[in-house]
Amino acid sequence: MVAYKSAYLRAHYPAEFMASVLSNGGGYYSTLSYIWEARRMGLKVLLPDINRSEIKYAGRDKKIRTGLMQLKDLPQEAGQKIVRERVKNGFFSSLDDFLHRVGLRLHLQDVKILIHGGCFDGISPGLSRSELLWKGLHFFAMKEGKNSSGLFDHIHEPVSVSHFNDRQPGDSAYDVLQQESRVLGFIFSVHPLDMHRETLKKLSYVQAKELCSHVGKRVTAVGRLVTGKTVHTKHNDPMKFIPFEDATGLYETVFFPKIYGEFCHMLNSERPYILKGRVSESYGAIHIVVDHVGFLN
Repeated sequence: MVAYKSAYLRAHYPAEFMASVLSNGGGYYSTLSYIWEARRMGLKVLLPDINRSEIKYAGRDKKIRTGLMQLKDLPQEAGQKIVRERVKNGFFSSLDDFLHRVGLRLHLQDVKILIHGGCFDGISPGLSRSELLWKGLHFFAMKEGKNSSGLFDHIHEPVSVSHFNDRQPGDSAYDVLQQESRVLGFIFSVHPLDMHRETLKKLSYVQAKELCSHVGKRVTAVGRLVTGKTVHTKHNDPMKFIPFEDATGLYETVFFPKIYGEFCHMLNSERPYILKGRVSESYGAIHIVVDHVGFLN
């Protein structure tokens, strides 16, 4: 009955269903894997937004808005203060407005997390995250009544945040992705494999969605490790079942004891891999029996 209800909700209320899955910590797979599964379902998964995000993920009309809960180092109490203020007095019009309404009840680190997570992108047209951070640093320096790390030694009187002359460099794409990875726990804006497009252009490989047509053949695949399960053979030798993911979907792999011993010590979810092996089918399920692992980068 639970499986039937889940299938019904996924089919008829996909955004709401996937938002609920994400809010409840997913399951066997990582949060990022569920986000990309939602995108493959045709849903748009959006960054957290200071005016639109609730504490949990929220889904509606083919869109999922990331909740403030995903900002892994943001205290729950800080998120609740933001939502309460927004409900009571309306949307925030700018970072300046946010800081004057909520800033006195937050810490600088909280605001840095919100900025790096993209929460102010929607109400800060024309401003980079570096510029927003500069504004935040100034606000908290004035709040504390002292200079912050010598950055404001030249200021002799209070200056409104909105009039602060911020001429900070723009954010590089790499900086933005690194910030997202640090505060959200993963790179959100692009699939991890998209960062290796030039390398992938030179590589002949089979995508996850095409593996079913290569049963019995030796293939090369690429992917990011999702999770893994170690088991032992009847001779007590360790082996591992590991799902990997590319931009088209998830696929299962098997590392038998010899290959497990040779490669599994170097596997983690932080980098993508090149996998070589034979595609096999068992009880209708497709997997790759891996015989070699390489680094994509």
